[in-house]
Amino acid sequence: MKKNRNIHINLAKNIKNRLKRDNLLKEIIETITEKDNIYIVGGFIRDILLNKETRDVDFLYDGNLLDLLREIATNIQGSYRYNTRFMTGTLELKGRTFDFATTRCEKYPKPGVLPVVKYCPLERDFKRRDFTINAIVWDIKNSKIIDPLGGVEDILSGILRITYEKSFIDDPTRMVRGVRFAGKYLFNIDKKTVRCYNTALKKDSLSTISASRLKRELDLIFMERSFENISLLIEKIGLFKCSSKKFTHIYPYLNENNIPQFNRDYFIMSCIDDSNVKRAYPREWDRLNRMSKLNEEGLFNVYKRFGDTALLLYLLFKGKSGITSINILKKIRKFDRMKVGGIIKKFKPKLPKYRYVETINKIANMYLEGKLKSENDIKIYINRMEV
Repeated sequence: MKKNRNIHINLAKNIKNRLKRDNLLKEIIETITEKDNIYIVGGFIRDILLNKETRDVDFLYDGNLLDLLREIATNIQGSYRYNTRFMTGTLELKGRTFDFATTRCEKYPKPGVLPVVKYCPLERDFKRRDFTINAIVWDIKNSKIIDPLGGVEDILSGILRITYEKSFIDDPTRMVRGVRFAGKYLFNIDKKTVRCYNTALKKDSLSTISASRLKRELDLIFMERSFENISLLIEKIGLFKCSSKKFTHIYPYLNENNIPQFNRDYFIMSCIDDSNVKRAYPREWDRLNRMSKLNEEGLFNVYKRFGDTALLLYLLFKGKSGITSINILKKIRKFDRMKVGGIIKKFKPKLPKYRYVETINKIANMYLEGKLKSENDIKIYINRMEV
């Protein structure tokens, strides 16, 4: 208990310091600091605990939000918008937007559709949130943390945990959001949450949400610096394997948006249903199937002849583990930059042509296996090699 108390005291100090450094946020706080039941919730607190800079500030109000927005906008000369259906609003101040929401409960008429919301007190609002790491609030007036679901402890322990068992069934976008959080912050997904992923996948829950909502979640994934970690998690969980019907929506999106080619290829190959990978890359797939001597020619030769896409296809469908394909491709790219062909010509200028490609592939395989670990190792090996 004493340890948790000290954590909360330190977190409170960090929140206060962060609020003081943000002039616009400070201006808003000063207008509402004497009001009861106004909170900061979610990502702002999570990122402070993770020692990350953040401008993601969400306010939560247990009261009449429309009246509150009007009052704040008048006092600080900002503008506001209010959504009656969802009881949410935004405040515009000097080119920056702050999100507000009323404490509320959600009821889903059927899986995947937008919820019907109604007012409820703060205690019940916690239970409708996606993950415990986002269910922590800062009481502005009383300067204290409220954390009934143990989100602070989960953040410090690196655990991603849903707040209630039907969460993924009610709103399957949380399944995508969950792997983004876990991959971005290198969190472990707790066992109960993994079971809920499996249950939702068996029900093909992702097929219950609209393509536009799914695309919004994918946009955030492709913007992340931790894209590779997130993709590995998607592959491990099999997030899109049971949603092949969504491929017709996802594939055009991947082609239309300014997504790096490698990210696009890796996502399609390791995250989407196998039959759809073949649909996405019919030409490369046909080429690989017609390369009868592929195993003898080696991974490096596939890369040199056909590029990243063909190599990833080969790694995924020819017996290699898709989970390691990013690392293999990275090593092959690094190997390629070493210009091994030039090193061979320098040390073995009379090497016959038929031996030349064979030697490069052999050295590439030894490099991938860790038998040769650096450019200097490769030079020594070539220099000692018998012709």
